[in-house]
Amino acid sequence: MRAKPVTAAIKSGKLRMFKWVNMSNDTGYFGWATYVMLLTLIACPSLVYAQGDLPVLVESKQATFLSGKKLDRKILQEFSVWWRDGELRDRLMAFSNSEKIAIMLDRRVDPSTLMNVGIEKRTVEQIFWRVSEAAEIGVCRIEDCYYFGPVDTVVALPVALESLSRQAKKVSRRSAVKWTVKRPVRTGQIVATKELIKAIASKHGFTINGLQELPHDLWFSVSLPPTSVLGQMQLMLAGFGKTFKINPDGKSITIIDFPETKSAKRVFAVAKRPENSKELAAKFEDLRISFRSKSVTAIGPPRQLALLKATLVNQTKSVAGQEERFSLDTEADRLTILRTIAQTAKVELKLDSVDPADLAERIKINVVKVTQAELLFEALSGTRFRAEITDKELLVKPSNL
Repeated sequence: MRAKPVTAAIKSGKLRMFKWVNMSNDTGYFGWATYVMLLTLIACPSLVYAQGDLPVLVESKQATFLSGKKLDRKILQEFSVWWRDGELRDRLMAFSNSEKIAIMLDRRVDPSTLMNVGIEKRTVEQIFWRVSEAAEIGVCRIEDCYYFGPVDTVVALPVALESLSRQAKKVSRRSAVKWTVKRPVRTGQIVATKELIKAIASKHGFTINGLQELPHDLWFSVSLPPTSVLGQMQLMLAGFGKTFKINPDGKSITIIDFPETKSAKRVFAVAKRPENSKELAAKFEDLRISFRSKSVTAIGPPRQLALLKATLVNQTKSVAGQEERFSLDTEADRLTILRTIAQTAKVELKLDSVDPADLAERIKINVVKVTQAELLFEALSGTRFRAEITDKELLVKPSNL
């Protein structure tokens, strides 16, 4: 069997390289799913299981992802990424786990889409929007989760959630369901989507009409920061091209297709009033836009609203970072690691009296938030070489020179 190549993700500005070893092509999704499910059954007998012995909701008070003001501060930090022939899901999940930012990838998006992007010193949202463009999909933020999916779905999602919020307010007096109260979501390793949707409904005390029309599907573990019931259900249904409506009794919902919406209202949070507000108003002539010190409100076609959001993201200014630190978790030959460090620092790698063959040994490195000098020391630990880095070059030479 021929195994897929190892993939690596590199993040700088607090840089991280991740190594993900993929299963063999012959193993396939169901082989991997079966393996994980059997392992979970053996190792975690205390989990609560639904029909088919698949774990559904797992109670946990531990915060996995950032939310609220902590997330708002995080997404303004500056990062750089270099992704070479890496699979989309691997890259996104590596970034998600590293920075504690919740990400969901739509079930209709090919997770093995190969990514080749180089993005330097941009905010988290700027990186997400550029990655989605490179993958020919879209991205939006639903509460404290970033959703990557087909453009039509991404355009419709925020509009649908606004509509659901209005519906929840109308039924609040006659409904015992706390539609807008936020709770974290965590599932077992493999979960049947219908069972997950039913478990969420059961936990919060409402029933569902139309669930039988959804196709059977299995997902890898789902984990969300504190998210409203509205947000939870919408994120679960988005991958099927569906939303829902709250019935007048306030105790049940009906799954529906995303409705065609000619005009909607969106409010975008900004750090300060855009300096080019007049240019934006002229560019998006189909929108009625009002600017405030901390927000931009726009009314008009949903697709134009999404484009305005992308424009605002693109011109967001990052927060000045602290002293640059690096983290690295990988296994590769020393020369490749040194080349990566040089590429990240935008300098030329030069070998002085060093044969490249002397740097061919594969090593494992796992360091967290170290200085550049400490990272280079780790890369050359156990050799007779040392490294010096300047504004123009990374020089590797024997220790006695």
